[in-house]
Amino acid sequence: MFSNDFTQPQNFGLQNSLLSILNGLDAYICVTDPDTCEILYLNDRIRKSFGIESDAAGQFCFKILQNVNERCGFCPYFQLKKEPDKIIVWEQQEPVINKIFRKTAMLIDWSNGKKGHLEYGIDITDIVHTQKVLQYHDNMLTAYKNIAIAFSQNDKPFGDVITNIVSLVADAVSLDRVAIWRRWTKPDGSYASQIYRWDKDSGGSTLPTTKLDNIHYSKFAPDWDSIFSNGECLNGPVSQMHGGDIFKEYGTISAFLSPVFVNSHFWGVTIFEDRHKELVYDKEQADIMKSAAHLCVNAIIRKEMMFEIAEQSDFNRIIFETAPIGFAMFNENYNLIDCNEYMSNMCGVSKEYYIEHFYDLLPKYQTNEVLSTHKAREMMKRAFNGETVIDEWIHCKLSGELVPCEVTLIRIKRNDKFIGLGYVYDLHNIKKLEQSVIEAEDRVKLILDATPMSCNLWDRNLNIIDCNDAAVKLFGAKDKQDYVENFFKFSPEYQPDGQRSIEKADMYLKKAFDEGGCTCEWTHLFRDGTLIPVEIKFARLEYKSDYIVIAYMIDMREHKRMIDEIEMALFKIQEANRAKSDFLSRMSHEMLTPMNAIIGIMQLFKHQSGTENIKEYIDKIDISSRYLLRLINDLLDMSGMEDGTFSLTKSVFSFNKMFRDVLKEVGYLAIERRQNLLYDLDTAIPSSLLGDSKRLAQVIINLLTNAIKFTPEQGTINFSASLLGKDNEMAIIRVDVKDNGIGISEEEQNKLFSTFEQMDGGLTRKYGGTGHGLAFSKKIIELMGGKIWVFSENNKGSTFSFTCKIKEL
Repeated sequence: MFSNDFTQPQNFGLQNSLLSILNGLDAYICVTDPDTCEILYLNDRIRKSFGIESDAAGQFCFKILQNVNERCGFCPYFQLKKEPDKIIVWEQQEPVINKIFRKTAMLIDWSNGKKGHLEYGIDITDIVHTQKVLQYHDNMLTAYKNIAIAFSQNDKPFGDVITNIVSLVADAVSLDRVAIWRRWTKPDGSYASQIYRWDKDSGGSTLPTTKLDNIHYSKFAPDWDSIFSNGECLNGPVSQMHGGDIFKEYGTISAFLSPVFVNSHFWGVTIFEDRHKELVYDKEQADIMKSAAHLCVNAIIRKEMMFEIAEQSDFNRIIFETAPIGFAMFNENYNLIDCNEYMSNMCGVSKEYYIEHFYDLLPKYQTNEVLSTHKAREMMKRAFNGETVIDEWIHCKLSGELVPCEVTLIRIKRNDKFIGLGYVYDLHNIKKLEQSVIEAEDRVKLILDATPMSCNLWDRNLNIIDCNDAAVKLFGAKDKQDYVENFFKFSPEYQPDGQRSIEKADMYLKKAFDEGGCTCEWTHLFRDGTLIPVEIKFARLEYKSDYIVIAYMIDMREHKRMIDEIEMALFKIQEANRAKSDFLSRMSHEMLTPMNAIIGIMQLFKHQSGTENIKEYIDKIDISSRYLLRLINDLLDMSGMEDGTFSLTKSVFSFNKMFRDVLKEVGYLAIERRQNLLYDLDTAIPSSLLGDSKRLAQVIINLLTNAIKFTPEQGTINFSASLLGKDNEMAIIRVDVKDNGIGISEEEQNKLFSTFEQMDGGLTRKYGGTGHGLAFSKKIIELMGGKIWVFSENNKGSTFSFTCKIKEL
């Protein structure tokens, strides 16, 4: 580049031309000695920018250009020394002139055979700044998009939605705290309460500050109302803000206050706070905060609306007045037949044009690449089939701008035909939700009639003025006119407390008008005279500069039925307790009988001089003791079954021997009553079994004892045991105990196997017993894998049978 010797006369012209070119370039050119860093050449632009009056040749570049005393750390010389043919490009901030350069460095041939270190710099300060601005705008657009997505997530809980919105704004604008204030007016001025608070240090949404409830802010900031009512915002350091003293207690340094309007009414204020520095938010930051303010407030309104619909505790027209949304009506051919102004305004056309060109205004495709016309008809088809359809939707303005929305489609019946209703939330520009949702009265009535909860309206003169279809259906009225004209005929003359229905109704309606609402229980009449218990909730509403009262009626018949079931269950529990008490009484009596016998015989022993009756006395003591011991063991076993600790024990035994032991214990009872006790044991029953012989014997003793007890003297009891078959090494044995005693009625049979139950009390006193034996036997047999049953007729005897499974060895 500079290889010619400029000192030669023939090269002077070339030198001047080249220097003129270099000095005229919009670039910074510096040539230095690569070894010493001495300046060989600077063009005019670099000298002018750095304020160098001379050509600075021979001076050190780092001293002149960087104001340091040694070679710069970023100097590419060392890399060029290793790779002389390399061209190095980098970006660098020049602190002396506060500019950013894109530099190019290389080694070039210089005069007199020397090498020169050339640095070529382009000022890219404006480019970098522009890139930052574009990045900033892009971040703002991304924040807008993410906020809209967060608001559209209706499957998320309200708290998550509003927290997501506020968190996105806080990240985009670097906020420390966000608060939403609800505003209202009183005769003495404007008041506000903090109803929502987001705090970065607390990790997100947190409880509102209790001290900031019901603040009379027009006293300390009287000009705020006029500022906010005109739609203006407050922006800047709180130290310069009139009324800003309220923030200082909470550490706020800068704030942005954005008023929010609903239906052209000043609803409240959203406050965005910075607790670290004084600043004024720029326009884009202000716009995103204003949008977030409206989104958050509309999220609150939508949450309140959904809650009221879910609870069915308010009038649909009031809901629509407080939550502006798009509304459209379709016929069975899926053609738009009506809409509100909000829908047409959203697309930037007249209402007539929107109705006529509805399908023409749709974008060709929805976000999922499905044709808009196809998806619209598919959604409406589902709605006309009775489904509530909720989905995302993209509308299109006449200008081509896309409007993301959420659409809810339902069907209702009108004039014996179904029509489709579409509710549209504008997710792109929530600020337009300030417009009225719907003003047409018959639209409101359609919504009211779609509400399943019965309700009616009353004017200040205590006259019923309207009702919904659910009320007509609840009382069996012919239609609404019949309901309104004959309302008091659908109540009995007197309520259950003895007060006349018309007088009591007037009392509650007056209370609702005076106090804003109340609740009471009421008894209505169906058209056929059936009594209908209901709970009525009265609520006072503003209507045309006056008040009306809406009464919601909740059918309490199912509730009453559940109460009756609970009372019946309580009665059964009391009956069970009574049965236990009777059981304890019988058990005490049964235990006293052998105990008295033992004591009486012992007294006889004391006065007995001979030995002629001793054996008889001892036998009776033995019998009574064994009976008493069995009662105690049975009582312990029943207790074990009640608390779940009862179980069977297994041992090897012989069925025949077990039965012979049973005969020893109960046979004397049959002998005393001169009864015939016959038995038949199947020889096919295995001789060696593994099971609980004690419990099996206990069951057989219970059945034989009962048979002996309820069979008259000289009667007959037949006992039989047979092998029914085998199942995987288990012998299935059937036992039958048949008597020709007094028999058991069908009613008594149903109670035989219940714990603590016994037959008729007169029989209990006559024959004795505790009433627990059969219930206990049933549980033992069930543990042995079998079942027990009875066949009996009054005065014809009874047959008790059971099966059990016992392992064969």
